[in-house]
Amino acid sequence: MPTKQTDAVKYLVNCRNLEYATYSLYSAVSKKLKRPEINCILRGIAQDCFKHTKVIEELFKPLSFASYESGKNDKNYNKLSAEIRKYTNNLAPIEVFNDDELPDLLNDLTEIEDCLSDFYSYFIDSQMLKQFTDQLSTVTDITSENLLFILKILKIDKLKHRNMLVETLHFYKESKLRNRDTTPLVRFQNPDAWIHY
Repeated sequence: MPTKQTDAVKYLVNCRNLEYATYSLYSAVSKKLKRPEINCILRGIAQDCFKHTKVIEELFKPLSFASYESGKNDKNYNKLSAEIRKYTNNLAPIEVFNDDELPDLLNDLTEIEDCLSDFYSYFIDSQMLKQFTDQLSTVTDITSENLLFILKILKIDKLKHRNMLVETLHFYKESKLRNRDTTPLVRFQNPDAWIHY
């Protein structure tokens, strides 16, 4: 059993923490939406984030540490974590999102998904992947190919979430244009005021 938590373990702990924070954010947002179609999409993304949290926790199980440290010195993690926390805290006083607030909300959630995708990309492209595989190989038979496949699936899910949010925003804008009242404003003169000859 390994005795020291490597940077790779700490980085994956950060990924797990971000996934759980994102799950909480999507859950909170979905409860405050009037539109059931957008609510359903955000609940689905929240469930995916929760599954990602559990997948990452399963990767740690063979290591059997009593507790896991996160990499507190990672500035990207700190920035994204603070942004998600701030956004979640700002939701507390909001009872229901107005339709005018939806485009900004969906754009913000899209940015968060972009950042999470980049977070996984960095891990996949770095030496930490090999470091984590080496650490796991002492206690389990997971290979670097297996681990790479799992992380790429998580990254692909983030990109799918991003695309779903972009498409939802496009759908929302199109439906708002379609449902706009196109009745011309015409003022009618009172028939009693008509001039009679």
